Amino acid sequence: GVAGPDRGRKHHLERLLTVRRTTGEPEVVDLRRQLRLLLSDRHSLEAKAMFEVLSRYAHRRVSVVSRHCGNALSEGEQEEVVGEVLLQLMQGSLIAFRGETLPELLGFVRTIADRTAWRLIRRRDRERSLLHTDGRIVEDWTATLPRPDAHLEVVPDSPLPDNDQAYLIQLLEAGSKAE
Repeated sequence: GVAGPDRGRKHHLERLLTVRRTTGEPEVVDLRRQLRLLLSDRHSLEAKAMFEVLSRYAHRRVSVVSRHCGNALSEGEQEEVVGEVLLQLMQGSLIAFRGETLPELLGFVRTIADRTAWRLIRRRDRERSLLHTDGRIVEDWTATLPRPDAHLEVVPDSPLPDNDQAYLIQLLEAGSKAE
């Protein structure tokens, strides 16, 4: 059997996938039917429970991959990867799932979560190595544009007559001396 905290998770999954007949005997629910319910009626309690299980499992897998790589992903990046995994599952991967049992489903989710996390970690490593090896390439990617006003000298036009301008300037100078 499974020991530790995984035992409770496995028990929860088994409860999720079983129903009680009127005779009291447990009956295993068709996993494919549960997945169809998840995809078609996302607001049902069964769909919510299945989604939460898949979400927690994907999160656990992403954090394991991150730890395996020396905590390569921050918590925010892990959440982003989990969101991407769940999006992949809900947008078609679960429809493509051909298994019949819970271990097959969890293996399927594990593969998607691991590959998605590894893809992000490898992409970040490639970007970092590129930045450290040749900084000139990055400078070529990011062009510096001159400011539009760098080549212009703007002489303000004043609608006031010269004597009014002189009076306002005297007032401003007098006010700044008083402070």
